[in-house]
Amino acid sequence: MTGPFAYSRGNWRISVGVTEERYLTRQFGRPDRPIGLPTKAELAKVIADPLYDAAPWNSTASTRGFRNRLEGWTVGEAQGGSLHNRVHQWIGGHMTGATSPNDPVFWLHHAFIDLIWLRWQRLHPKSGYLPTRPLNASDPEHGRVISFNEPMPPWRTKPSEVMNLQNIYRYEEN
Repeated sequence: MTGPFAYSRGNWRISVGVTEERYLTRQFGRPDRPIGLPTKAELAKVIADPLYDAAPWNSTASTRGFRNRLEGWTVGEAQGGSLHNRVHQWIGGHMTGATSPNDPVFWLHHAFIDLIWLRWQRLHPKSGYLPTRPLNASDPEHGRVISFNEPMPPWRTKPSEVMNLQNIYRYEEN
């Protein structure tokens, strides 16, 4: 209720949400079921994984690969995974669901996820995005998992077109 994004200041009103509140909500640390933020060691473990992704291409069923360790829902804190989602859960409030872009922290968090992606690419230059080909129609993930040259809905942009973030922006690292 204080700070530059406080509802009372009128600078950050929520117009699209899952509740009637028109103000930004958060619940740092998730007090009802406490959760910790990712550690440097967990981040290093995720970046060290040379495999981008693995079948069955589903983060609720697979714990292998950089993407699953970074994004996955089933890899617990003890295994050092689900770093992206854990930050959303730790912040709480609007950050826990489809309304997360309402929170300015969303944009900072996703810029950091892009930096993690860049660091992974630099560390594993011979590894690449998987799957490389569209999944068979019989695959349970067909239509949900986008291959390297398939357009991503709704933008119609292919993963192959956005592999190099330096075409979009650049990180200055010391």
